[in-house]
Amino acid sequence: MGMICKLFIVPATAARQVLDDPAKVHELLESLMGSGAGLSLEKSWHGLHFVLTGTAWEGVSPLSFLATGGATVGDEDIGYGPARILDPDGVAELDKALGAISDAEFARRFIPAALSKAEIYPEIWDDPLESLLAEYKSYFQEMKEHVHRAAQTGQALLVAIT
Repeated sequence: MGMICKLFIVPATAARQVLDDPAKVHELLESLMGSGAGLSLEKSWHGLHFVLTGTAWEGVSPLSFLATGGATVGDEDIGYGPARILDPDGVAELDKALGAISDAEFARRFIPAALSKAEIYPEIWDDPLESLLAEYKSYFQEMKEHVHRAAQTGQALLVAIT
């Protein structure tokens, strides 16, 4: 199966409630499944993080949101650690930062040899460049649109790696 990252658009009130009572994150995630509020980045999340930040696990906010950004939802393990929440202000900041990255800039940053050297999951970087780049650009565009939708509606974003 592997490590899958999902991004859920959640109302700011629900985000605050989960941060106040982290045990509720499981109930919230269950309610969000199949609701249309989520976007699955599948296994592309770590490669996207690297392309956005140039690092395997760190990076500067807001572009580091896939691996480290947002407020941690207690210590409730949802698969690979706790979920994280970006509040509406954080989502707006992320939307602006993602919007500044063009497809051409994304392609310039997408270097399979660097992804391989950094041991970026899922370590498929020997596949043909054209197909890898097309796949990752597609996930990048979907992610940008999802974050933009959350920003436009003043909502929070829940990042879950399961």
